Amino acid sequence: AANFSNAQRLPDLTAKGFHPVSARMLVTEEGPAAVVIYKNDAGQLTGFYIRPPGPGNKLLPEGQRQEGPLLTRYWSDNGYNYALVGSNFTVINGAG
Repeated sequence: AANFSNAQRLPDLTAKGFHPVSARMLVTEEGPAAVVIYKNDAGQLTGFYIRPPGPGNKLLPEGQRQEGPLLTRYWSDNGYNYALVGSNFTVINGAG
């Protein structure tokens, strides 16, 4: 938790029906990272990912990327990189 002391708070997706159900700490080339998994009553999942920008301080411009049925929205703020990942429908209509 100390690794993310200046990070944004977790997104509150309850108004869109999503609740956090699990979280994991990860190790990346850029440093510690975390992913929080959200689930709604229909069983749809979406993930919130956070990591530092790494030694090169590479912050991300706001954007999105689609790979098959998955959509990722990404951005940087407060010195961290963030992403919200889920089905195209979920990210655009449910959690985005």
